[in-house]
Amino acid sequence: MPNAGRLPSAEHAKLLFEQALNMHQRGRLHDAEDRYRTLLRAYPEHPDCNHFLGVLRFQQGRNDEALKHISAALKLQPSNTAALANYALVLVTMGRLEQALASYDKALAIEPDYVDALVNRGNILVELKRFDEALASYDKALAIKPDYVDLLKNRAIVLVKLNRLDEALASYDKALAIKPDYVEALANRGSVLTMLKRHDEALASYDRALKIRPGHPDALIDRGWLALLQGRYAEGWRDYESRREVKKLPALWPKWKGEDLREKRIIVYEEQGLGDVIQCCRFLTLLAARGAQVTFLVRASLHRLLRPFERAVRVVDKPPTAEIFDFQSALMSLPGGLDTTLENIPADIPYLYPEEPLVARWRERLGSQGFKVGICWQGKPDYKDEPGRSIPLRSFQPLARVPGVRLISLQKHHGLDQLENLPPDMRVEGLDQDFDNGPDAFVDTAAMMSCLDLIITSDTSIAHLAGALGRPVWVTLKHVPHWLWMLDRTDSPWYPTMTLYRQEVRDDWTTVFRAITDDLAKLRELERGTIGHVLIPGSVGELFDRMTILTIKAKHIKDPDRLHNVNHELGLLRSVEATCGSLGPEVLQLVSELQSINERLWAVEDELRACERRQAFGEEFIRLARAVYKTNDQRAAVKKRINILCGSQIIDEKSYVSRP
Repeated sequence: MPNAGRLPSAEHAKLLFEQALNMHQRGRLHDAEDRYRTLLRAYPEHPDCNHFLGVLRFQQGRNDEALKHISAALKLQPSNTAALANYALVLVTMGRLEQALASYDKALAIEPDYVDALVNRGNILVELKRFDEALASYDKALAIKPDYVDLLKNRAIVLVKLNRLDEALASYDKALAIKPDYVEALANRGSVLTMLKRHDEALASYDRALKIRPGHPDALIDRGWLALLQGRYAEGWRDYESRREVKKLPALWPKWKGEDLREKRIIVYEEQGLGDVIQCCRFLTLLAARGAQVTFLVRASLHRLLRPFERAVRVVDKPPTAEIFDFQSALMSLPGGLDTTLENIPADIPYLYPEEPLVARWRERLGSQGFKVGICWQGKPDYKDEPGRSIPLRSFQPLARVPGVRLISLQKHHGLDQLENLPPDMRVEGLDQDFDNGPDAFVDTAAMMSCLDLIITSDTSIAHLAGALGRPVWVTLKHVPHWLWMLDRTDSPWYPTMTLYRQEVRDDWTTVFRAITDDLAKLRELERGTIGHVLIPGSVGELFDRMTILTIKAKHIKDPDRLHNVNHELGLLRSVEATCGSLGPEVLQLVSELQSINERLWAVEDELRACERRQAFGEEFIRLARAVYKTNDQRAAVKKRINILCGSQIIDEKSYVSRP
């Protein structure tokens, strides 16, 4: 060390800096800092010492000091490209992306072949969603270093963002030609092949990744996503669970994996988007039916919409950490835990209901004129599956030409700017500013949907809400949609009142809306040629009787068209049931008894038909025939008791006249 009051020689200063840098590179940050600071006391304008002390401060998370020291170095050496790059790196960490971009640009103006600066500049442009510029930056770096496999992967990711899927696939293939065991590239390649509808190749890519690195979360998630898309639910739920490893969901209590829930307490927490919550909240009542005490942790804005679940489920918006639960589960894990298949998806629609005062308000505001079609065309721009699913509002133009049709916007927030630039012959009725403008999500939307004749929407939460309400809804889907909608089919086992319209060619909405316009015109023509809705009085007991019969039919009927009709009628009757208010425990018990009676009748009638096919009209046939009228007597008695308890204005009576 130099004597006090004496500057170290240039040679000694060089030695001190080399010692400090060596300690820094070996991770001895405290010792390196001492050396840097000693040198700067003697040589405050030492550029390299300022630069690397700034780097050290950055490593310590002291970003403001890091900028101060690197900035001092750049004042002394404005052309120091490494310092410019490190300065940009600190700015990126602080979220000051535009300034970081400017610093990289300065470095590249001095050193155009600076590969790391080109790559990091491209990464910033990706964050800024300037994908074309990011791609150009990556391509410049690859022209200098063509075997940079991580960059080939990043380039492919950007190409996917730009919807240039074939080029993205080629970039992944090039990376894998250099590094065949590159697991991340294999997993991402599988996703591109899925989007290209080359599903066998996608599965092979996922399997190859998982053979190299068993349990890789991204490969498992995406393989599960593909299985769900193809309707292979058992495999899909299993692999899809690996998303827990990616998101690091909380683990306060044991994860529920299908164990017996009788007299157990389980907390379920929401995950993913609003549409996913609406889709899967139906499973909460199944947990309650298994004897569980169910708590649902979900954002407060959805509590009002979820009021129909309050009889069976406690809904909270803050974790009840002072309580003890036997199990916990993410909401999207419930279908797998309940062994959900295509055949047993709980589709008792509706399971959400609008608020009647709001329905009356919107019915008055909308009026009765015309065929009212609610439309929604855009989801959240930052949603990971957003590319390709939203629709230009102008695509709805042909619908506006169908006689008598009124297009009414259900759009909220994003995409409203498109209402300002519509073709002259296209009118879309906008909503007031107070539409769903309070703290509760979707309450106005749900009420308004009940006043519409049809909803036509892109794949957003609006589709899920309309389906859960049992409203007629047509959903437009991109070439390879979210797994929920599966492939090729025009209906959804999740939402019986829904019709699906799919792109046959990627990005082509013209054909989709041609089909929708044709079907809408046919629907209007059919409506003009029919009587319409005829309302007749009926008893409360008859309402529940018919609903139990339809529930039984829904379990047994396999033909899609017949099943659609059954579910449509059941949805209408459930809407009527929602107006009955709270039913007492005695009425609920009688409804359950009515369900059992009608199930016995169904079984007896099946046996009677079997006897008839065998032409067996002996004692067994007589016994079954007598069972029919005896069971019907029980049925009539239960219906009458329901009518009396509910104060029904109509009381069904059954009488028998003795005949000679």
